[in-house]
Amino acid sequence: MTRYVGIDPSTKTGIVALSPSGRTLDAREIEGKGEDPRRMYSIIQAVSKAIQPDDIICIEGFGFASQSGFLLGGIGWGVRMELYRRGIPYQEVSPNGLKKFTGAGGTASKAEVVVETFKR
Repeated sequence: MTRYVGIDPSTKTGIVALSPSGRTLDAREIEGKGEDPRRMYSIIQAVSKAIQPDDIICIEGFGFASQSGFLLGGIGWGVRMELYRRGIPYQEVSPNGLKKFTGAGGTASKAEVVVETFKR
């Protein structure tokens, strides 16, 4: 079955999988174990295990204003490289585009995005 999967790569990586009808099949936050690079690797592997070959995937793009850019870049690129290795395509979604899509606006806080998403 095709699933629609969203990935927000971070030190607490969010992943959600929806059925074609929009039913939530999986929703979780993945935290790494241990110190880096072990922690980063464990996040990447957990995301990889959650992905199925026929998933349609959107992954949130990099936030260039982030204070922890190197760490998040490592996790983000690690997830992308694992998808590439497995031959699984994905779409990149900019953080501002994602916020606008929810109706919250491009500069919205996470709390505002949650409220607008819940409304819809």
